[in-house]
Amino acid sequence: MSVAEAAKPIQNASTPDTVARFHLSLNVADLDRSITFYRMLFGVEPAKVRDGYVKFETAEPPLVMSLVPQGHAGGGALNHVGLRLTDAKVLVAAQVRLESAGFRTQREEGVECCYARQTKFWVTDPDNTLWELYILHEDVEEHSDEHAPTMRTAADVRALGVQSPDVIAISSEPAKASWRHFLVQPIPSSIEHADASIDEVQLQGTFNLAPDASRQRALLAEVLRVLRPGGRVWVHGLAADRPLASKPQLPGPAALVEHVPLLGSVAETLADAGFVNVQYLKVGKSPCFVADGVEMRELQLAASKPDPSQPPQTGMACHTEKA
Repeated sequence: MSVAEAAKPIQNASTPDTVARFHLSLNVADLDRSITFYRMLFGVEPAKVRDGYVKFETAEPPLVMSLVPQGHAGGGALNHVGLRLTDAKVLVAAQVRLESAGFRTQREEGVECCYARQTKFWVTDPDNTLWELYILHEDVEEHSDEHAPTMRTAADVRALGVQSPDVIAISSEPAKASWRHFLVQPIPSSIEHADASIDEVQLQGTFNLAPDASRQRALLAEVLRVLRPGGRVWVHGLAADRPLASKPQLPGPAALVEHVPLLGSVAETLADAGFVNVQYLKVGKSPCFVADGVEMRELQLAASKPDPSQPPQTGMACHTEKA
């Protein structure tokens, strides 16, 4: 291949779809630097640049890639992956196949996301990678969601709040034995690990499931059982400044949220379950969402299983630090 052929730009493809396109959304720490890199990588200008959102589209390969300015630390660079399909019939067929096989999906009709109006559904694969399958109706100028919280697989589903640079890198030490629960998963009746065999447990959006006090207590008892003495539990999700009157109707991956607890209640629940050294790692300075006047913020907590070999700790030694 000649130098001239290697430098030939990949065809831009911000035209109506005639083929399905692979979709990839990445968390990036520096949006401007990332734009420069991917402009050089693909050989095209971004198809869309907005405040806090950039999209590249290429015809060869058929790709739609979005960049979301979120420091990812231990959460990883992957926000979510997906497919942009050609029409509603193909979208419905894919959802029916998955639902028939027992995979839970969350559908959204005609929502505004990423400066576009889309119909889509969300689903996670067996390894908790968040997938978005959608059709594009039209571009819009206003941005109605912030690709909030991602339950990443190294993600972020994220299906909730933005994972920020100040999040402790809970996944950076592969030698640690860990267990994770995500918002899209049902609460298990038991955790399939032996007593005191796990170093850390991650609860990503677990407190945003429909409230069920008995199931919640049972899960936390299981978490306490499988953690080694001194082992840590990490909690990430949305919390509200006051009670919501009904189930929130949120955009993007956060559409999976069924319940938003009060800011102080999650820490109290952990302490009541027997955890110690409960700490607020982050309470979002700005709300991710506002519904009926209720502000919902990203919440990150950590707590420990008591360790008899260490000096006694109080049930809740919290400090609040807004970020």
